[in-house]
Amino acid sequence: MSTKAEIKRDDKNLGSYIFWLATHHEDFIKKYVDRIHPETWESDEQAWLLEETVKYFKKHHKLIPEEVLLILLAAKKVSPRFDKETVVELYKKGGPREEVIPWVMDDAAEYFKRRDIREVLSEAVETVSSGSPDDVVQALNKGVRELNRTPDDGRRFELRVNQDLGPIWEEIGREYIVDERAASTGIPDVDSILGGGLRPGELGVVLAPPGRGKSHWLIHCARTAWWKNRNVAFYSFEMSEGRVFARFLAGATGIGANEIDSQRARADKRLTQKARKAGVDAGFFVRRFGDNEATVSDIYNDIASLQDEGNDIGLVVIDYGDIIRPEVRSARGRVDDQAEIYKALRGMAVSLDVPVWTASQANRDSLRKSSFGLENVADSFDKVKIADYVIALCQDGTEKTAGRMRLAFAKSRNNGQGEEILVYAELDKAFFREHDGV
Repeated sequence: MSTKAEIKRDDKNLGSYIFWLATHHEDFIKKYVDRIHPETWESDEQAWLLEETVKYFKKHHKLIPEEVLLILLAAKKVSPRFDKETVVELYKKGGPREEVIPWVMDDAAEYFKRRDIREVLSEAVETVSSGSPDDVVQALNKGVRELNRTPDDGRRFELRVNQDLGPIWEEIGREYIVDERAASTGIPDVDSILGGGLRPGELGVVLAPPGRGKSHWLIHCARTAWWKNRNVAFYSFEMSEGRVFARFLAGATGIGANEIDSQRARADKRLTQKARKAGVDAGFFVRRFGDNEATVSDIYNDIASLQDEGNDIGLVVIDYGDIIRPEVRSARGRVDDQAEIYKALRGMAVSLDVPVWTASQANRDSLRKSSFGLENVADSFDKVKIADYVIALCQDGTEKTAGRMRLAFAKSRNNGQGEEILVYAELDKAFFREHDGV
């Protein structure tokens, strides 16, 4: 049994406990996030894991979820000095016993100070061999100033009656403010429930039986974002690039998808005029994969490549999530595979800080219903548990004849769950618009 004295005497043992707490214990990283210094750890694998943990915490103020970590790891380029399996082992290795954690929390400050002193002295020693005595003194003085700097121990908010609630309201406002980066659907009542549109880090899923209009909705959302001058990355696992572009241009020009090829000059002129008037110079990037050909990591890498080329991606659309290939196939089959895929999609949305729309299949029973919801999701129920929003495309025979559809919020992280919004659905143009009530 480790005692506090034994832990303090053994910096290596203490360091392994601190490493685990830094990647698994939110209170610890809140307190020491500015003291961790990933580059000072022994192995490349430890340094990478701590670096991603610290970056994520500073951006989102919480620990990095395992599914996000695995996406980042899968996307990392292989090198001789870096072993991905070692990272997984480090992350999944057990930590200190519960009763030891308070000791480690207390002793971490001294541990970091000892480590920082070693770094200062090491830098000064290197200066002795290459610089003047004044350079050595300057290196030591700089190190001492850094050692004496008071770190930011993280944010804490406290609510008490009769106190200034300004900071509390500011935090509440962060949650409810309309994010200017939100991807609008172009339908005000839908955007109202979404909080202005699907926001960065959120996963939206459209649910429908075959032939109802899932792909049409995804192209509609992509086009709407593009009209707002957002770069859109669209990944198709079923339709060809030509079919995607035909539907995209149909809604943009008002020319049906089946006629647009024979009216190229007219479509080109309309698109150019409308885009110039709207001030649109964004890109609509389309990439096709075969059924089960690509993983979420493949999509992540392609988006990263687009961003490296200077394209700030404002929306990612995947048609559709159910037929993405899992990173590793589960022995328990398709249901578990789909749950992991949707976890990875949500993780990708958070990691890249972009909104992600995808679609999922509803079961056969939904075809016989005028309204349906989460109870009719096909295969894995976990995929809709993971999503922030699930919109079911509901329609009866009369509505289908009249070109109408109801967008039913089967799940909403905000208010609005259970609400149905009536829209016109012009599927020949992959275009949805608000119903006028007539």
